[in-house]
Parts: sequence; structure tokens; C-alpha cells
Amino acid sequence: MSAAPDPNMRREMIEIGVLFVANLVFLFVVVPLGIEDPARFGFGEGLPPSFSADLVGALVAVILGGRFIQLLTGRVDGYRATGSGAGPAEPVEEGQRLQLSLIGMAAAVLFAVILVPVLGFYLGAWFFLFSLLGLLGETRLLHLIVLPPVVVLLVWGMFDRLLSVRLPSGVLFDG
Repeated sequence: MSAAPDPNMRREMIEIGVLFVANLVFLFVVVPLGIEDPARFGFGEGLPPSFSADLVGALVAVILGGRFIQLLTGRVDGYRATGSGAGPAEPVEEGQRLQLSLIGMAAAVLFAVILVPVLGFYLGAWFFLFSLLGLLGETRLLHLIVLPPVVVLLVWGMFDRLLSVRLPSGVLFDG
């Protein structure tokens, strides 16, 4: 006899389904209507303008699919690390989950509206990631110091070097 499915897991699966459908709308409606590739534009001339949006949509689909599979197989549940790196994880309660979601959304809005226009994308992203890790309970100093610059370096490599897309430098650093 199998146990009843966890209502939180069922809700998360529904949320993933909704996000997946929204991602499909983004990929197959928003991108084709909003980004026009030049006629007969091939990879010999570089990457088409829609490539970045298609890449992001594909990555989102892979991440959502991976989480859905984790939920189906029962390999992940509603636990998060305590930051100590040792011992069992502590359960995330519903109120705490909502609080963490609101903190994440507020931090993302501050990042997009204040940090990027003033400090630029790279410094703003470093500050955003450092702050968000701290707010979410990360206490390991090595993770707080190493992870944000590594992520920013990877984003810089992908956008600036690979895709030749310049991200905003901010009013403090505009020459």
C-alpha cells in the first residue's frame, strides 16, 4: 500500500507545470513575435538575435524538468541545508517558505531596479548573490566569498565572451 502524496509536493508539481507552460509560451510566442532574426541569417554570420532567448528558455525547461523528476522519484523533499554542512537538514515550514520566496522576489526587484542601473550588472550581481546567500541562511564564509564571483565570472564568460552581449555597466562606471 502506498502512502498518500504530500500536498506540498503536489502543489509544487502543479507550479512546475504552470511555469513549464509559461516557458513554452515564452519560447514559441513571445520570442518569435518580439525578436526578429534577419532573413537567411546563419551561424556563419554569428549567432542570431533570438539565440540567447532560446538558450534561456531551453535551460529553464531542463531545470524545471529536472525538479519535476526529482519530485516524482522522491529524491528531494521540502528540506534545506542549515548552513553548517554537517548533520540532517531542517524542514522548511509553510510560513518560512513564503518568507523566503518574498525575500527572494524583493531582492530580485532591488537588483533589477537599483543595483544594475547604478552599479552595473557584474558588481550588482555579486552584491545580490552575496546578500541573498546570507539572507537565506548560508553561514559558511568560504561559500559566501567564493560562489558569487564564480557565478558572475560564468555569466560574464557566457554573455560577454561567448555571445558578445554587453551587459549594463551602471551609471557609476559609464565613461
